[in-house]
Amino acid sequence: MQQIKHKESESKIEPGRKIHVFEYGFLEVRFDRDVTLNGRICIFNGKERLFTFIVFAKQGDYDILEQAFVAVIDFLGGNRSIKTLPNNNILKGHINH
Repeated sequence: MQQIKHKESESKIEPGRKIHVFEYGFLEVRFDRDVTLNGRICIFNGKERLFTFIVFAKQGDYDILEQAFVAVIDFLGGNRSIKTLPNNNILKGHINH
């Protein structure tokens, strides 16, 4: 979370530009902001996007963003079923394939 705060505080980042990337097992987790400036967490396996999660948190809402990352990691560590995709007032998940 500190890396995201730092990067967002040092300059204005255009929507869709990567803000932070990390590996989770064999998956790549990317964070950016969409055109509404809400957060977006995308999960990739190589070049294939598997899941997209919209985070209802603007820049500065880092407590909400941290909760969203915890929920995404919990989902990825589980069975990854469409029935368990997060869908609440903080986070909405979509399957991309």
